[in-house]
Amino acid sequence: MKKILIVGMLALGTMTFANSHENQKGHKRNTRHEECVMKNMEGNNFNKSMSGKKRIKSKEEIKNNIEIQEKKIAIKKLMLNENIEWNQIEKINLEIAQLHAKNKTEMMKLRHTALNMPPVEANKIQN
Repeated sequence: MKKILIVGMLALGTMTFANSHENQKGHKRNTRHEECVMKNMEGNNFNKSMSGKKRIKSKEEIKNNIEIQEKKIAIKKLMLNENIEWNQIEKINLEIAQLHAKNKTEMMKLRHTALNMPPVEANKIQN
């Protein structure tokens, strides 16, 4: 009797785990369409890291990244002083955060347009 109970609980636990793993978010996403859109958009400024390729950045994003690097260098210079001005460092950190936010928002816009674009239009843009 104990053996049957243990085997039954083991089977029940296995089936529960298998079912919950497949429906982790409660519903299945249409990833096939998303994969096709991203594959078709490889020639444009969309995220290519999914396919292992380096993503092409826009001029604005490159400019923002250079500004971020310059501001990080400015922070390092301020930290070398004997009297550290924490207000200036905080101000520069806030500026860096704004530049990161701009870059992130731009990527969100590009992904949104790519995922909402029908596959036919994605092929037209590539050519």
